[in-house]
Parts: sequence; structure tokens; C-alpha cells
Amino acid sequence: MQLLRDKPAGRFSPARLFRPESVALVGAGSGVGSQVLANLKAGGFKGDVATLGAPGDVGSLATAPDLAILAAPPSAELLNALAGKGTFAGVVVSDAEGLLEAARGTGVRLLGP
Repeated sequence: MQLLRDKPAGRFSPARLFRPESVALVGAGSGVGSQVLANLKAGGFKGDVATLGAPGDVGSLATAPDLAILAAPPSAELLNALAGKGTFAGVVVSDAEGLLEAARGTGVRLLGP
């Protein structure tokens, strides 16, 4: 029995959160971002990893990654950019005060503090 469905375009899918094939690391230059990048490499992640220095760099991605890892303080603007690109799953590894309403408004599902 398959518990995780295929990865439907244009909406959240648990498979994108738990088994991503591509990742965008926002805030890769921060201390936390550097550690996340090292963990991805040490853990043997075989998918594509796009490193973004700032939240505004999401628009420069060629394709929508399955998962966004937010090592920079996330904002409503960042979540809107991710949703616009087609990324609806994210893991927050930084402070995330006040993001509940922004996440609900964009459809991006976040896992984290």
C-alpha cells in the first residue's frame, strides 16, 4: 500500500516534503545554512541542491524545487515567491515568528518551529 501519492503539480504533496528530488536552500551563506548544506552532502542526498543567498533569489531558479529549506528568516514575500515558482513544501530551520497566516494564504506547508 502506497501512503504517499505522486507529486501533483500546483499544490502540496507529502512526497515533496519527505522524499524530495530537488531542494532549494534559502540562506545558504548563514551558519545554519552552511550546516544544512553539509548535512545534505554527508547524508548522501542525490538530488539537485540550489543554494540561494537571499529570499529574493527564488525567482532566479530555472525550475521549482520539491522542497525549500529556509535557513534565513522567512517572510510572506518569500512564501509568495515559492508558491509562484511552484514549491509548496518547506522546512524552517530559523526563527519563524508570524508566518502562520502567510503560509495559509500561499498554500506552502511548513515544517519547523
